[in-house]
Amino acid sequence: MRKIGQLISTFRSDKGISQAALAKDIMSPAQISKFEHGLTSITVDKFFLLLDRLNVSPQEFDFELYHGDAPNKNKMIADLTQAVISGNKSQCELIKQAALKTYERDNCGANKALLLMINALMTKLDHSAFDQDSVDYLCDYLFHVEHWSSFEFLIYGTTMNVLPLPTINLFSQDLISRAVPSAEIQQNFELIIVLLYNTVRLNLMNNDLLKAQYYMRSMENINFGGGGGTNAGKVLY
Repeated sequence: MRKIGQLISTFRSDKGISQAALAKDIMSPAQISKFEHGLTSITVDKFFLLLDRLNVSPQEFDFELYHGDAPNKNKMIADLTQAVISGNKSQCELIKQAALKTYERDNCGANKALLLMINALMTKLDHSAFDQDSVDYLCDYLFHVEHWSSFEFLIYGTTMNVLPLPTINLFSQDLISRAVPSAEIQQNFELIIVLLYNTVRLNLMNNDLLKAQYYMRSMENINFGGGGGTNAGKVLY
């Protein structure tokens, strides 16, 4: 887990904000410098003032704090998806090489899952097969992550084309119980809804009308509006 001060420094640098500008009317530039270097602590109220000035929500900060470079990985997934859609093989290969370097630096489960997900997406371009060992690894990774973040939602969504339908149904059944707007970051809630619709589509493609109807009925019972509405159109259209 990265230190809080270091992460504040990262957000500040990414947004092009100087230490003096961030500290103004909150603390001295010297104090913010010491905080970013882990030499001193600050009060909770000052911490939230810093987040507000950085336009970073507490949820986003918490996500980055515990998941390292996951937001960069999410961008990588988005860029790769766009490259696949446009048929840009050279761009896909560049992204794959970047993911491979990330995995070589840190061969953790998430980095391997990212690399395998890239391979899965690229099968759409070269019509190649996705080996069973890779499928098994992805399934094992997703099963063992108890609290999915947006990274796991994206991994799942972009590998649905290579996962067995029974496994997809198991994952999506779990997503139904999680589809509560107040319990999820809005972005993650919207991802869940898209994934459930994709599950309906895959079951229809496999002529399993009962399973498709099950997910449709389940989605109709989700309170999308938070105030009594149950129409999925409120989110998607």
